[in-house]
Amino acid sequence: MSYPSDDPSQRGNGLILASSPAAKKAYGISNVSRSRDLPFPYPEDLVIAPPMMALYMRKNIWMLQAFIGKEALEDDDALDEDED
Repeated sequence: MSYPSDDPSQRGNGLILASSPAAKKAYGISNVSRSRDLPFPYPEDLVIAPPMMALYMRKNIWMLQAFIGKEALEDDDALDEDED
């Protein structure tokens, strides 16, 4: 992943959804920082992963149903394919 431009005013504005304690300390970011707050160019030790909300929702539903004693949903039943 890289910025679309060297000009800071042209960079993305996406939210950082989660950051490790090490990244917070090293780069002064938090879970409510914006991508524009990251150092440019990205440091080689910084791992940026795309969000996977559909997978999170499927696994969360499965765990909740298992916890309350109901049969878990099949992966394809949790969300529509276009949500992946």
